[in-house]
Amino acid sequence: MSGSLLREKIIPSGLVLILVLAILIAFSPAQNNTPLFDESYLLAWLKHCLGSGLTAADTTAYLLAPAADARDGLTMPGAATTLIFAALSGVNYQLLRLLQLVLHTGSALLLGLALIGCLSNEEEQDEDAPRMPTICLAFAAALFFGISPLAPEAASWLFGLPVQWATFLILLSTAGLMWCDRLDAQNSPRGKIALLIIAAAGVGAPWISLKAGLAFLLPLALLATKFLLQKSRRSRPLVLVMALIAVSGLAAQIFSYTQAQPIPETIESLKIEKIALDDGGKHQSLLEAGPAANLQAILLPVNRNIDTKYNKVLRFLYFFLPLPLLFFLLALVTSGTMRALGLTTLAATALGAVACGAGIDSQNFYGARWLYPLLPLTGIFWACLCLSPLYINAGEGLRHKVALAIRYCITAALILALGVFFCQRTYRQNLSYKSNGKLWQVIKQAISAAGQKETSPFIIVRGLPQSLSIAPILSPFSPQLLDTQSGLPRSTSMAAGRLKHALAAGNYRGLLMHWEKQWNAFAGTDLNIVDTPFPGSVPAAAIAGKLSPPLMYYHGAIKLDGSSQNLLMESHSKIGPALRMQGYGLGPLDGDFLYAEAKIDVPQSERAKADNSKDEILELHWLTNWQGDWDGRDRKVTTSGPASDGQYHRYYFPLNTLAWTTSGLPTNLMLGFPAHSTVALKSIGLCREALPSLKITAVHRADNNHNYFSHFCLNYPDVDELGLCAVYGHDNALNVQYDVKAIAGASEAIIEVVPAEGTLHDENSAAPLPQSFKFTEKATSGELKITADQLHGSGIYSVRVFAAGADHKIIGHSSDSLKCLIDPTL
Repeated sequence: MSGSLLREKIIPSGLVLILVLAILIAFSPAQNNTPLFDESYLLAWLKHCLGSGLTAADTTAYLLAPAADARDGLTMPGAATTLIFAALSGVNYQLLRLLQLVLHTGSALLLGLALIGCLSNEEEQDEDAPRMPTICLAFAAALFFGISPLAPEAASWLFGLPVQWATFLILLSTAGLMWCDRLDAQNSPRGKIALLIIAAAGVGAPWISLKAGLAFLLPLALLATKFLLQKSRRSRPLVLVMALIAVSGLAAQIFSYTQAQPIPETIESLKIEKIALDDGGKHQSLLEAGPAANLQAILLPVNRNIDTKYNKVLRFLYFFLPLPLLFFLLALVTSGTMRALGLTTLAATALGAVACGAGIDSQNFYGARWLYPLLPLTGIFWACLCLSPLYINAGEGLRHKVALAIRYCITAALILALGVFFCQRTYRQNLSYKSNGKLWQVIKQAISAAGQKETSPFIIVRGLPQSLSIAPILSPFSPQLLDTQSGLPRSTSMAAGRLKHALAAGNYRGLLMHWEKQWNAFAGTDLNIVDTPFPGSVPAAAIAGKLSPPLMYYHGAIKLDGSSQNLLMESHSKIGPALRMQGYGLGPLDGDFLYAEAKIDVPQSERAKADNSKDEILELHWLTNWQGDWDGRDRKVTTSGPASDGQYHRYYFPLNTLAWTTSGLPTNLMLGFPAHSTVALKSIGLCREALPSLKITAVHRADNNHNYFSHFCLNYPDVDELGLCAVYGHDNALNVQYDVKAIAGASEAIIEVVPAEGTLHDENSAAPLPQSFKFTEKATSGELKITADQLHGSGIYSVRVFAAGADHKIIGHSSDSLKCLIDPTL
């Protein structure tokens, strides 16, 4: 057997086989898993679009719909890509999975092919194959990209198809650029056609997924390597095509940055740490967010959410990395190839990680799909580390066969160690998706059983694990309105006040449930008080008797004054005084407000100055009988009011919230007062206040015989009792009926419409949100029609009304907010 045949056929074929097998092993759990919560919705939507026809309004609505996470940079061509692949597979989930695996494997092979084209010497172009180190380097880069622990979110999740396909096209273009010298691109018709395909693939790819725009750094880095090694004979076609790709990628990135990219509330809330009474709470470090998180994930690719022994796993990398790094530094000194390739890809990787529009969560890898276009570069970087022993040139003595064999053995050991490590992490990541897919099937069966028992088309569920969905459409801190037949979300947002009133009237009680992980089943939410009802007003002395821990353990931080009329609290730190007390007897359906009657003094230097007012912020937290920890992400409401005027005031905490109504029976309360303040608390209590009334309806109803997939809601319900309403199409409108006559001194109404990206954390507040739309009506009651064209974009909007006096200033608190889905495309 000749050495040429060995290099040209046997070894490359064997390495390709090893590469494909490694990818199959790492991604094997993804091939027989079941859809996640969000994937089930996408599959149903795609099937509906294909059933309606490619020219139907429903299909147009799908193509124009925003991504579940605006930071994905989804475009209409990207949505069309998913639709085309769905059509080719017959919307078969397993076939789509197989297609994703084929694309990922093809991308890995293209990366290896591009590297071989980049590193092949001029003088070797007439030979049968490049040198062995080049083949090994190409194989290692393709392997580390193919089994990278950061790849599964794009390669094993249906919503990742656009970025995966865009990356495949970029790699196809890159491989073509690197082999362009082997074609007569200036004179040959075949060469010109090849250049045209290369240019089209590279220029069009960033517009399939704006997140893939940064992938143009790969051909840029390899082309720079090629020029540094002086291995390009015809530079004009390469430069021209590379310029087109770079301009397209940069334009996509600039366009992405100009678009609004708010962090979804479901993700933002997960980042907030639990309340720490001793240090005021923890915040994410720089290594857990932004570009630093991207770099940390690339260098330490360990998902700490699914790997309980991640410290042990990280120690492997801590001990493994120094050796290849040492070899890499030595290779930089002795090898021009390593200097050109290693430094350019390292610089491109760092630039891409910094320039990525949104940092992934380095703790749980959420958003890893955004780094997928950069993973080919990281694969090359890891390959350079592991292959660096082959590029160390220390003189003639090292060319001895024994020394060469030792260097190959070291290289093989490094590749094997890192390959096994990556494969284990990737397998575990895919296994996690599979486990959550199975869990979703169990939950979906439980939803169907609950619907049959209650003979209801929907149920209200709280506490679903966020891990059921990668797209941020599912929050563990908010109830979901789920269809009992399909399990799909009918609404991801609910009108808290209306739900509370409906439950108080005895309606929907059997439909309000929460997921119990330890039972793997649903449990009804507790609504009925089992102890003596909480008194309407609790004076200071009684509050002192309810403190938890008892008053004596506060060591003077909280004390009764001489007349026992006030609880005195004082703080000289940013935490602010706080008290915790038993709340037994409180019910989820009690009161519109919990008030605290207190006198608050804040030093002049610490007073709020943002709006030149003396209002200060107070917080209310609570525990329930099935949520026994303090958590500011969910069970928290705030209020504001005057301070430092020597007067007692009542501060009203709104209780018409989803957290208060659906979290179970309150057992403990915690009141938090402003930082550096001195507080004299006289009493707390429950009360009901006169509130403006509001009703919303669509001018004409949706067709009940038609399925509406919109903004991750299936057939968004028109249920006035739950405060839900849907407006489809440009010709429809929202009819708002308001009445503020119950508010003393009211002379006009201010109707507030909170945009889809806005969030009402506190219902019945005393002021509208700054980013909301406001409509002022001079009458104290009446109707207002709001068309879809008057609002900015489509989505789920919150609507509420305030009363205002003759001076146009708001009086009292707002009405309960109602929810309306706006979608002009349907």
